[in-house]
Amino acid sequence: MPEHIFRIPTGGLVRYVIKFVIAGVVSTAVDAMIYWLCVYILHVYPVFAKCISVVGGISTAFVQNLFWVFRKEAILYFENKLWKFKIIAGLYLKFVSTYAISMGVNVGIFTLIRHLTDSDIAAFIVSTGVSATLNFLVIRGTLFNRGLEL
Repeated sequence: MPEHIFRIPTGGLVRYVIKFVIAGVVSTAVDAMIYWLCVYILHVYPVFAKCISVVGGISTAFVQNLFWVFRKEAILYFENKLWKFKIIAGLYLKFVSTYAISMGVNVGIFTLIRHLTDSDIAAFIVSTGVSATLNFLVIRGTLFNRGLEL
């Protein structure tokens, strides 16, 4: 079998999308594992467990997007630790804000599609697709764009 079949394309947008999807799957797995641990091992009330797990998932997504998907390792080489902290904290707050807006869009679209079609599956697929696309465009275009290359 040819080797190129298993290689991730290295050019442009396709590479970013593939890495973004992989990072999303890993972040979702982290979210689910933290939730499961909190609810079934630590016996935390499910709503509180979900709050904790979302923070873990978003934090995992942030680190992956910062240092792997969009490769911003240059931030680590700042001599001044306060500036390094400010840059990373600022990016993290913008990242969390993006996900909060996306969650509202996701829930809104889910509710609308479910009302129109009476299908949870269709509503889930459409709302997830729209919010994932929104996240990718906003995160790549504003937080980790080429213009901010350090």
